[in-house]
Amino acid sequence: MSTEENKALIQRMWDEVLNQGRVDRVDEYYASEFIQFGTRVGSDQFKGIVAMLHTAFADMHSTIDHIVAEDDLVVCDVTARGTQQGPFPAPGWGLVPPSGKSYAVKHCHWFRVVDGKIVEHWAVRDDLGQLVQLGHLTPPGSPAP
Repeated sequence: MSTEENKALIQRMWDEVLNQGRVDRVDEYYASEFIQFGTRVGSDQFKGIVAMLHTAFADMHSTIDHIVAEDDLVVCDVTARGTQQGPFPAPGWGLVPPSGKSYAVKHCHWFRVVDGKIVEHWAVRDDLGQLVQLGHLTPPGSPAP
């Protein structure tokens, strides 16, 4: 696939799977066992992650601010937003309860595409900023909520 086709694939996937929560579309975009943050992940496990995120953040939506591609690599700079309406697992914290608060943070995602499928994904996300905005963490020196 060309770099433009790879970019279009990521844009479609982002809209359908990540923004709309269409887990029925995961197999169209992802290899059966792609690599997510260095770990092989099956499509059923990834479908569970997408469903969990859309349960916790029903209005979750990310806007792709920039997208670039070279060879098999596609990189997206995004703004992610949502309102926490359900519990979600925070790495190292366990399940955090719903806060009813909203967040808006920046992410950068790297996708490797081979033969029209996503085979690898890495990201730099502002999870700390998200937890602060959702009221689960108070920065040092800040008044208690």
